[in-house]
Amino acid sequence: LLFFFFYLLILLYLLFFAFFRVNTTTEVNLIPFKNIFGLTVYTFTSGHGIWHWIVNVPGNIIAFIPMALPIFLIRKSFTITFLLILFILILPICIEFLQYVFQSGSADIDDVILNAIGTFCGIYILKKIKKQPTH
Repeated sequence: LLFFFFYLLILLYLLFFAFFRVNTTTEVNLIPFKNIFGLTVYTFTSGHGIWHWIVNVPGNIIAFIPMALPIFLIRKSFTITFLLILFILILPICIEFLQYVFQSGSADIDDVILNAIGTFCGIYILKKIKKQPTH
């Protein structure tokens, strides 16, 4: 749980207070995969922007893998598990909204999709680790 707390603090810093959050644009993208495809095509056809692509596509997935930890750390019933998963899926929507409101980033449905993929990857990884036999 201590690891998860520090993870949340780092995530909060990166999402709202990091040096690259200064003077950001406040745009809204509600078209799924628009920015992912646009950035991917630009990066791999022009050869530029690879760092920007890494931070935005795999970075948004990797950043939310630890979000799966509460599902495995809290002893719960089916209802609690369902509510945790619902919260974990709603959290990226709230983050994008707050980034827009506080002008610390754009509100992008692609980020929500990538964050949800990251959380589900975390659930998959933790399930695989949990099933490993102990020696």
